Order: sequence, then structure tokens, then C-alpha cells
Amino acid sequence: MELREDKIPFYRKLYLCGIFLICLLGILFFAIKNHILWDEIFCLLVMHILYFGYFLFCLMRKRKTHGLTYNGTSYQRLFVMMVCCWGLTIGFSYVPSFFAPMILIPFFLYSVLDGTLAISMGMYLTCIMCITCDYGIYIFFSYFLLILFGSMVADAMKTSFGRYPWVFGILTACGYALLTLVFYYLAFLSMPLSTAPMVGAVSFGVFLFVSLGYRFLLRIDYREERSVYESLLDEEFPLLQDIRRFSYKEYEHACKVSNLAGICAREIGANQAVAMAGGLYYRLGKVIGEPEVENGVKAAYNHCLPPAVITILEEFGALERFPSTKESAIVHMVDSLVTKIEVLGETTMANEWNQDMVIYQTLNEFSSRGVYDNSGISINQFLKIRERLVQEGDLL
Repeated sequence: MELREDKIPFYRKLYLCGIFLICLLGILFFAIKNHILWDEIFCLLVMHILYFGYFLFCLMRKRKTHGLTYNGTSYQRLFVMMVCCWGLTIGFSYVPSFFAPMILIPFFLYSVLDGTLAISMGMYLTCIMCITCDYGIYIFFSYFLLILFGSMVADAMKTSFGRYPWVFGILTACGYALLTLVFYYLAFLSMPLSTAPMVGAVSFGVFLFVSLGYRFLLRIDYREERSVYESLLDEEFPLLQDIRRFSYKEYEHACKVSNLAGICAREIGANQAVAMAGGLYYRLGKVIGEPEVENGVKAAYNHCLPPAVITILEEFGALERFPSTKESAIVHMVDSLVTKIEVLGETTMANEWNQDMVIYQTLNEFSSRGVYDNSGISINQFLKIRERLVQEGDLL
């Protein structure tokens, strides 16, 4: 099987083009709404192309270096969130000056991007709105700080896996209210009572969104990851079809390893989906050819496999480094046993006692060499896996 050249899959190109067009349409909307002159529109378009070029470069680099929320993403959710952010920004332009809750923008961006990209996109949207709406310096700095404050809260809430939502909701609402009132006073050196109802109403809306809505956005992210693993295990997945066309024997071997790895992962409470996907594509580098590990990892990147699966492929056969996760250790055990039993042949393994001895000797040898010392598997879990493989001997 030949290794395909690095390229961006079609569906990723499609969503990236969609993001570019959404940003372009957003700029044109603001230009038409605020009667911007053609020379100013040209300057905005130059700024957009420059920013989007840097954004695209950083986005692709972050995905390849495991810097995104979920690196197996097709950018579909990013496209949806960009539509939401532009919709919010356009809607906020109709809100009276100083009162737009720009603090909400980072919560949408943080559900799909890391801190650097999320903050930069929030700043970009703020700049576009402030320039086209001809806002003053105090409004700009107010929205600037709201983006920063919202980013910090969104990041803290994300790393805490959505716990304590009411606390974060109150914190965000108070931050919005105080920053808005402070900059309003700095701009006009007065604080009319008429601002209180507006600030109070928007603050309450901010509280409701952060305490209820943001957790929903984070859950969508985890659902996407599950759906990606389901597609990886589907026999119609293109990469699996390539393996099948190259060698049906390799395909059968991969399916056998995947099935057993899933059983063993369930036995010790490890991630079953990761173990099954890792087992299915474990010998990808071997199928492609030398250098096995490098080619396997490269093909995995090209097909947007999840980081956990790529880690397993990086530790193929413990050739370059020993397994560093439970799932990687399980796949290594199962693949080694299946390969060894296939080499010995059906005649040698006809006796059940012979097969059990091969399982015990092989796994004990790996354990004594310290192959699984860094994987996080305890002695008790190792024994459970070994006994499960003995019980599932018919599947080997």
C-alpha cells in the first residue's frame, strides 16, 4: 500500500472555505450597514486576508500538534461556531454602545479552539465591529477586556469539565456589569440611572448562558469524538478499505486485534473505543512499509485519526518507545499474541494447553522486560488482561 502525500481532506477544505466566506460576508454586511467607503472596504479585505492566512496556518499547526479541543475534528463544528459568533457580533452591533455582551463570544470559540486562537478570533471580531461602526476608544477597550475576561472564564470552566456552572455564571455576569459601567463612566464621566435596567437585564442573560448553555457546547464536543471513533471502526472507512484491498489477511488480523483489544479494555475499565481503533490500525505502518512507525503515524495524520490512536501507532511494537497508555499496552499485548500464534500455525496451536503457555510466556516476558511500566497498568490489571486472553483463546 502506497503512502499518500500530505493533503487536507476535501471536507476540511470545504469547511475552511466556508469559514473564509462567512468572515467575508460579515465584513461586507458591516460595510453596507454603516455605509463604508470603497477604499475602507479594501483595507478591511486586506486585513481579513492577512488575518485569515495566519489563522489558517496556526489552526492546522495546532491540530497536528494536538493543540485543539479535539484534533480529529473536520472543522464542521468550527464552521458552526464561526457562524454563531458572526451572528452574535452582527446582533450586538444593534445593541446600544457599551452594552453589547461581547464577553459571550469566547465561550463559543473555546468549545472548538485553544486559548490563542480563540482570543485572536474574538479580538478580530471586535476590531471589525469597532472599525465599521466607528466606535470610540473607550468602547473598543471595553469590548477588548470583555473578550479577555470571557476567555479566562471559558478556559477555567472548560478545564474544570463544566463543574460549578453557577459560580462561573455569577463571575461572568459580574465581570460584564462592572467593566461596562466602568468604561461607560470613563467615557461620559456620569452614570445615569437609566443604565441600570439595561446592564441588569444583559447581566442576567449572560449568567443564564454561562451556567446553562456553555456546558451544552462542551457536551457537543465529546459527542463528536464518539462519532469519529464510530466512523473509524466502520468497515467502510476509507483507510480500512485501503488495508482490505492491499491484503485481506492483514485486514482479518486487524479486525481480530481490534476485537480482542476492546474486550481487554472493557475488562480493566480502559477506553474501549480507543483500544479498538488502535488495534484496527496498529499495523498501518507495516502495511505501508519501512520505516514502519514513521509511515504509520504519517498516514494516521493524513486521515485525521484521533491523538490517542496516533499515540498508539507511535508506540507500534515498542520499537521506538514503550507503551505510555493503558490502551497502547493492551493493543501491544494483543497484537504480539495474535502475530505469534499466526506464525506458529494451527497445527502447533491445536492443543489448548500449548496456546495458554504461549500467552503466559509471551506476556510474562514483556512484563519482566518492563515494557508496560510506563503504561499505567497495575499488576492486578495485567493479570486480568492475561486471564481474559486465555479465556478468549478461540478468538486468537
